[in-house]
Amino acid sequence: PFIATLGPETAMKSQWADFLLMLYQDKDLPGQFASAIHLLIAADEDGSVLEPMIRTLPLHEELNVGMSWDRHDNMRAVNMVPQLAKLGHDIQEFFDRGYERFWAVLDMKEKEVKQLKKKKKLPNYTLFTRGNLLWAVSVLMTRAVNLPAEPPINLPNFLAPVQGLYRIIPTSDVQTCTLIVSFNNTGGYAKAIASGDIPAGAQIYVGAPEIENLDLLVQFGYIMRPNLFDISLAFPEWVTGKLIPHPRTPRCARLSQVAPGSQAVVFADVLNMTIKKDGELGLKQAMDELFDAAIVHVPIDDKDVEDIAGTCNAEEEDCNKGSQLIRDVTYTAVSSGTIIGEGVPEVAAAWKEIRKYVEAPVEVKDDLPAAPGK
Repeated sequence: PFIATLGPETAMKSQWADFLLMLYQDKDLPGQFASAIHLLIAADEDGSVLEPMIRTLPLHEELNVGMSWDRHDNMRAVNMVPQLAKLGHDIQEFFDRGYERFWAVLDMKEKEVKQLKKKKKLPNYTLFTRGNLLWAVSVLMTRAVNLPAEPPINLPNFLAPVQGLYRIIPTSDVQTCTLIVSFNNTGGYAKAIASGDIPAGAQIYVGAPEIENLDLLVQFGYIMRPNLFDISLAFPEWVTGKLIPHPRTPRCARLSQVAPGSQAVVFADVLNMTIKKDGELGLKQAMDELFDAAIVHVPIDDKDVEDIAGTCNAEEEDCNKGSQLIRDVTYTAVSSGTIIGEGVPEVAAAWKEIRKYVEAPVEVKDDLPAAPGK
C-alpha cells in the first residue's frame, strides 16, 4: 500500500504533515525535492512509519554521492571523457537550482509558513543543509520512481503536482531476481512481482540499473566491468527496415540484447525481423554464438586499458596512481562507444548464422473498398 512508501500518504502521518503536504502540492518545487525533504524529516523523526525502510538506506557518510564526483581532487587530472564532465555538471546544476528553488518557495509562502510556525508545525530549518539535502536527493535519484499525476491518487484534499510524485518502495534495492513493479494510483498500492521464486534464506543483492557506465559513474559512483550496455554490435547490411536506433550510434544493437538469457523474439524485433517457423531455438543458439564472438573483444579490467594515453596530465600522473576513480574513468573512456562489426571473422560468422532464422516481416496492406461506381 502507498502508506508503506515515501509519499504524501506517509507524510500525513508525520508531526510535520502540514509542512510536507504544502511542499508536495507546490507546482514550482521539483518533485524530487519535495520527496527529499520528506525523507530528511522522516530520517530525523522518532517513530516514523518509514523507519524500517529508512534503515535499509545508505547512511549519509556512506553514500557515494555521484552528483559531487567532479569535485574529487583527482578528477582535475582527467581530460578523456568530456561527456562525464557535462553529465556531472548538468546533474549538479539541477541540484543547485532545486536547492535555491526550495528556499524561494518558502519565501513565497511566507504567510503559510508563519502560520505553521505559530502552531509549532514547522520543522527546524537547520535540518535542510546543503549536505543533508544532497544526500536525500541522491537517494531519490537512485531509488525513486516518478509517477504521473493522472489518474489522481485517492487522497482527500490533496492535489498532486503536474510533474507527478516520486515514490520509494521498500523493495527498491532488492534485485535478487528481476522485479516487475507497477503502481495503481486509484487503488493506492504498488505491486512488485518477482520473475522467479526467492527461496527462504537466500542472499539479497543490490540491483544495478540497466544503464551505461557514463550514467552509472556520475549518478551512482561505480561502474560495471564489462557493461554490456556500453558495447554495440554493428548491424550487417542485410538488416534493413525500421530500426530501433542505439542512443549514440544508429544501426547498432547493444551487446546486452544478445547476452545469455536474452529473448530471441525481442532481438528479432530489434532487427525489425520476424522469426522463421520453428526457428526460435536456432536463433537463440546463434545469439549465444554472436555474444561469445563479441565478448572476447571487450575490455574487462585495468590491464586491458593500461596503455591508453592521455588519461592524466603528465605532471599529475603519479598523484593519481592507484585512484579507483581514475581507473573507473579510464575504463569508461575506453569501453564506452565500442562498436564490434563484421570485420571480426567470428562475429561475421555468427551474424550469418542468425540470418538463417529470421526474415523480413510481411508488409500488410489495407484492402480499401472500391469507390462507388468503380
